[in-house]
Amino acid sequence: MERAGSRLGGAGARGLRQGVSEPHVDLARRFVTAYNARDADAMAELCSDSYEFQSTFVAVEGRTYRGRDAMRGYFADLAEGWEVFQLENVEYLDAGDHVLCLFNVRARGRSSGAELDPELTTVLSFSEGEIVRIQAFQDRAEGYVVSGFPQPDRG
Repeated sequence: MERAGSRLGGAGARGLRQGVSEPHVDLARRFVTAYNARDADAMAELCSDSYEFQSTFVAVEGRTYRGRDAMRGYFADLAEGWEVFQLENVEYLDAGDHVLCLFNVRARGRSSGAELDPELTTVLSFSEGEIVRIQAFQDRAEGYVVSGFPQPDRG
């Protein structure tokens, strides 16, 4: 499930591209759809040959996957630790050459059976219409900083 639309314009997007088409957001949506379907081929089609994915979800210390073929390895690693791992309530924020994705993960540990629903963040970076880098963050503030999207006021 995803939240309707991305946030463009308005007070929260000062200094960012406003009123433009959202090709990067569309690619990010397609990527998340393929991710939840575990469709590594569909994901690879959206990425550059040398893309890099920095994941904090498959190991405590994190891991970096490089190249289109690495996504199959990522899913194998993910399946070792997680019986269920789905991105839900995804919100896409257009930050020019980056898309900040805010979401909840519905997860269940493979050996423990523990269920989790954390709020997490990824930043997808684009060049020439392809995803070139994906960075995952457990701390949403880090995702805002990396993407350049202004953090919402919490006061």
